[in-house]
Amino acid sequence: MGRDQGRAGAGGPARRRREERSAAAGRSGTLIGVQPGEPDGFDLHPLDPDRNTAGEDQAASARLERLRGYRVPARRGLGIASMVEHVRVGVRKRSRAEAEVVRAFEAVCPAALRERVIVERVTRRVVTVKCDDAGVRFRLDRWLRGGGEAQVRSEAKAAVTRVKAV
Repeated sequence: MGRDQGRAGAGGPARRRREERSAAAGRSGTLIGVQPGEPDGFDLHPLDPDRNTAGEDQAASARLERLRGYRVPARRGLGIASMVEHVRVGVRKRSRAEAEVVRAFEAVCPAALRERVIVERVTRRVVTVKCDDAGVRFRLDRWLRGGGEAQVRSEAKAAVTRVKAV
């Protein structure tokens, strides 16, 4: 049951006072500047065809069709071709970047170390280099700290933040 249903004098005294003030000021419940019975664009009556003319029906139908066009979402493709293409482009881009980093590392790495290390992966701008043993890892770490890491960063076209020896 709504708020105003079932009560005597629905709306109460405040509503009556508002209506009296509106009536005294010359305002009614109609649209401003439009008298009852004048066409205002809202007088189309779906249940009384005698009130509507053919032009009004066509205009109303055209407006409804235009509004329906706004509400209908665009059809989405059912295939996965767009997702596959997106993944393919991303993998290709990462592959090129990783190959560039490996080429840059091999170009600046000393020959004695290059034979005993391999670039394992490039993730999030971190190059992980796998070493044969602890001695090689120590020498690689010394080379990286001595300016080798800066050389790799400057030589690689892809962004490299850090070179990590494991």
